[in-house]
Amino acid sequence: MRKKAINSYKDINKYIDKENHLFTVENVIIEYKAFKRGYWTSAPVREVIYKYKNQIKTIIKYRNKKNGLPADY
Repeated sequence: MRKKAINSYKDINKYIDKENHLFTVENVIIEYKAFKRGYWTSAPVREVIYKYKNQIKTIIKYRNKKNGLPADY
């Protein structure tokens, strides 16, 4: 599980534009959680979410497991 999360972190970083602060992995995860709840997100962020949905889920699950939270929190 840990290796998968690290690999997906690298995959997302390859795609994300470093100059745009909206596209840090942390912000993409925050936007993903908001998007999941039905809030509006900008088109470029949505594109990243759709493309890397499974990797983002894996990162969230791994972090939550590490922090003792439910997997989908």
